[in-house]
Amino acid sequence: MQTSHYIKWVVGYFLLLFGAIWACINWFSMQEYWAAFDFLIWDAKHVYSIVHDGYNSSTCAFFPLFPYFWKILQLSPALISGLNFFIFVTAAVILFKHYAATKMEVLLGIGFPSLLFMILPYSEALLYLISVLFLLALK
Repeated sequence: MQTSHYIKWVVGYFLLLFGAIWACINWFSMQEYWAAFDFLIWDAKHVYSIVHDGYNSSTCAFFPLFPYFWKILQLSPALISGLNFFIFVTAAVILFKHYAATKMEVLLGIGFPSLLFMILPYSEALLYLISVLFLLALK
């Protein structure tokens, strides 16, 4: 497949996923809940505190590159989540293109529910990109 096909498959899948989530939000009248959603859920609160206050004894376990990356960019939690989505899509397309993945392999590669963490203000997307680049460098 061409690079544009991989981009269409990956982005199309996530647009369909976000569309389904949006439809559920509207269907169940949860607009007020999501209007207050700030992307700082679970461990993202810890990463956000590292960005603004630095490391301490309770935050030393987090991937150190991402908080510095976020601090340099000075983005809001929502914008860093959007950037994480872009980084993840870019890394996935590079990986799928390099290994000439089939449509089924692309769908399997992006269909895991745990990939939700790639679009939150976590280090996973940046770590995924670095891992993909490392795999390409090994080859």
